Amino acid sequence: YKNLWKGFLNYHIAKEGWSIEYDGIDPGYLSATISFLGKIYQDNQDEEIKEVCLSSIETCSYFAYPNGFYAGSLGSRNTLHFYPHGFEIFGKSSQISQLVADKMLEGLSEGKLVPPNIMSDRYVFYRVPEFLQSYMDYSERTEVTNLLPFDKDNLYKFFDIAKVWAKSNDKHYCVVNASKGGVIKIFNKESKKLILNDCGIIGKLDSGRMVTSQWIDPNYSISQNINSCTIKGRLNLVPSNKYFNVPKQIMFRSFLFIFGWYPPLAHSLKGWIRKILMLGSRPIDIWFERSISLSDDGFLVKDKIKNISKFKIINLSIGDEFFVRYVPQSRYFQSQELDIKGKNISNEKIEEINSSIKWIKI
Repeated sequence: YKNLWKGFLNYHIAKEGWSIEYDGIDPGYLSATISFLGKIYQDNQDEEIKEVCLSSIETCSYFAYPNGFYAGSLGSRNTLHFYPHGFEIFGKSSQISQLVADKMLEGLSEGKLVPPNIMSDRYVFYRVPEFLQSYMDYSERTEVTNLLPFDKDNLYKFFDIAKVWAKSNDKHYCVVNASKGGVIKIFNKESKKLILNDCGIIGKLDSGRMVTSQWIDPNYSISQNINSCTIKGRLNLVPSNKYFNVPKQIMFRSFLFIFGWYPPLAHSLKGWIRKILMLGSRPIDIWFERSISLSDDGFLVKDKIKNISKFKIINLSIGDEFFVRYVPQSRYFQSQELDIKGKNISNEKIEEINSSIKWIKI
């Protein structure tokens, strides 16, 4: 147990209250971490476990949205699920835990979360008990003296390691994952609606490869202050459009049949596949710059791009909801997607980008 706990702490960013999931923060899996550790805490009331969970709950609160949805494309794995049990366990000693749990109960009642009945069968055996245990350990609510981040009218928060920028004023709530190329969610607090959902830039090259700004890259240049956040860097090639041909499929399945029963080898193989398809930087000399500002008067998002690579862009779009990593727990339709739309860049503008090495506004 001590060795496993020590191993977990190597992935936990205590300063900011989150645990590394692939290569960044993922609020969906962070709620799972709180739930699993909460179950341990019920039998082993170690203060270190409690401290980890309470700081993680505080961080999760920034991803509980005014419209009742949770997490999603701002996370490293885009997960949409919310594990409530840990929030009920620690609700007895944390009001922010109660507030998040109540907001998610509201979202669940409105069909805005991901319940077990729409998940694959393999999730049933622990996702159904998760809700039953949450009911059994429901913490009695106390008088509210605190607020969720989106309820505050003068909030500014920047997670230096996670590179997440959050801002709330009397009209809007905005969260940006700068480490992911500037994925943005902005909500109108009065109507409780998502008014901007921008997953970044995605395009297709004349080579047939896809490129995107929605990639976690430690080489991005990020500057931010109380009113704005700017991200600058290179687009990354998307590696996840790799497919097996018939011979490779037969070889892979045969290998699994012969050696897949050996857990260390199976885990190593999974890590190798994950590294090939999901992790690492694959920058190309197509640069982007994105700036987001939020004030009492409204918000402004500016995007620029320049192509100094040997490739030509043939299709380009910006905004909307899209994922470039395959994660099963991110592949659910949510009704808030109907409130927003992206923008296709015109052929004329694409030609201007391809024929110049200067920054072009898009």
